[in-house]
Amino acid sequence: MSSSTKKRRVEGEDDTAIEGGTDGGGSGSDSSVSDQLKTMSSQMSEMLQLMKGMREEITQLTMKCNSMEELQRKQNTTIGDIKSTLDDRVDERFDDVENTLYTVSKKQKYHDVLLKNQKWEYSAPSPSQEYWNNVLNVFEARSLISQIKYNTKDMRYGNGDDDGSIMIQALIPYDEELLPHWKEFATALEQYQYYLDCLSEYDDEDSKLELYYMELQMPLLNSLTKLCNLPTSTI
Repeated sequence: MSSSTKKRRVEGEDDTAIEGGTDGGGSGSDSSVSDQLKTMSSQMSEMLQLMKGMREEITQLTMKCNSMEELQRKQNTTIGDIKSTLDDRVDERFDDVENTLYTVSKKQKYHDVLLKNQKWEYSAPSPSQEYWNNVLNVFEARSLISQIKYNTKDMRYGNGDDDGSIMIQALIPYDEELLPHWKEFATALEQYQYYLDCLSEYDDEDSKLELYYMELQMPLLNSLTKLCNLPTSTI
């Protein structure tokens, strides 16, 4: 993920914001959309097979044209010109069908993910009382957990920003008690790639993951970097 970003203000710094929130999701129409996409995918596959058969017929026609070309070389429109035009048109149509099939396949995967996430719930537990007793800045800790949970739900339910960007900021050191929340975030980020694939068809701007001020262990940072397909220095 790389370029422009849209910032979010995180609300809810109390324990209710940490463990509360309304789980959103898709609707029953998602199932219908998914079925339609599967039907389109099947139809596109049949079209590809048809186009392959047409290519074989064009090859045979080309061979015949080559033998006829010698006899009709004095004609204004040569068989070679016709053959070249036919080849170009078939190649263009074949590429169009392949591109359409690829687009339908991406959308189908994304809707399948959304359907599976209808039963998903945020399961990371609240840190222990010992953690809250020892943490240096309770406000920042609550804010970080709230931001992680908020963005995780958005990614799971496909409710990201218009450009797909994500930002989290909290001035807080790393603690293993927060690792379950980061794992929830990382899993959602992996599925979020399907949303970004669909978004890239309509938006030329690149998405970006921005993490400010917080301390992260290298294994976790490397995991997030790998999911974003970015060098560590850009996160």
